[in-house]
Amino acid sequence: LSPPCACKPRTNAANGPTYVVANSAQSCIEVEIFAFRCFPERERRFYTYTTLGPFRSTVRYNTFVKGSRSQSAKDDETSRKTRQELEERLRLQEEHGASLSKQLSNIQEERAKQKNRFQKVNEALAAFEQNIELGHNKMDTAMNSEIQRRKLHEKSLFSKMTEIEDRLNTYVGNLTNSINQIKSGKENVKIPSLDIDGLRREMEAIAADKSKVSMEGLLKLEEKMARVQTGLVHDRKEITQQISKMSDSDDVDKVKDQLKKLTNVNDEMEKTQDIIRDKVDKQIPKDLNELSSKTDNIRQQLNARLDKEEEERLVRSIKGIETTMLRVTRFTQVRKGARSPELRRRSKIRDRCRMGQVVEN
Repeated sequence: LSPPCACKPRTNAANGPTYVVANSAQSCIEVEIFAFRCFPERERRFYTYTTLGPFRSTVRYNTFVKGSRSQSAKDDETSRKTRQELEERLRLQEEHGASLSKQLSNIQEERAKQKNRFQKVNEALAAFEQNIELGHNKMDTAMNSEIQRRKLHEKSLFSKMTEIEDRLNTYVGNLTNSINQIKSGKENVKIPSLDIDGLRREMEAIAADKSKVSMEGLLKLEEKMARVQTGLVHDRKEITQQISKMSDSDDVDKVKDQLKKLTNVNDEMEKTQDIIRDKVDKQIPKDLNELSSKTDNIRQQLNARLDKEEEERLVRSIKGIETTMLRVTRFTQVRKGARSPELRRRSKIRDRCRMGQVVEN
């Protein structure tokens, strides 16, 4: 028999001839089987113990190689899948990073835009505040000038009213002196005259004044005019009473004519005062009118209450005085009665009874 493949013979006296095959493990197995068949029985038994060990090792090695190759293939597949997963993850991370970078750039651009907008808004606000401050300054200047103008105008109106009051007081004083001279029997007394037309024009000018006067100024002007009118009415009544007691004469007739002029002045002053009241009513809101009426009502109630409390206080004072007078009267009577002999005797008896002595009646 010849070996199935080209092998190099190896001489071994103990084991017999063997062949080393350099091609593959399967060829080596065939060579071993061929050699085993060629050996005699005794040598074949010996060969079984000495040669099948390497054969078994070869089978194990082949099994190990197959398992190793299978495991290597599995490892390669696992590595390939892992590599693919890692590449996919890296690709996703790169895409996510690119998206984040893009978003970050967009945010930075938007932040820059917002910063620019805020800067423009701040500049606009600063300009607006500056304009408001300038407007306030202009308004304050205009208001101050208007207030000063109104004050000067109110002052001129007050000075006109004061001038009218002084002229009326001077006229009434001169007229009273003339009446006193007439009463003393002096003849051809000089009767003072009053420029009614001039006073009428001045009061009409005050009433027709279209300049805007403050509420306080109108109220003060009305109060001053009412005070002047009240004094004029009082003086006119006194002059009327004095004239009624005088006998008729030319001088008395002249005084009566002047008295009629005073009546005309009073009427003109009432008209002017009514016009000023209308101005005050137009400037005062309705709520303030209601508040004024409520204030007047409360004032009347307070006055009535004060009058009642004053009356009660006076009544209590009178009662207290009466009680004190009654006590003083009783005390005086007791003092006077204590001086009588009978009362002195009774007091002595009471004293002796207190000392335990026997008193005979």
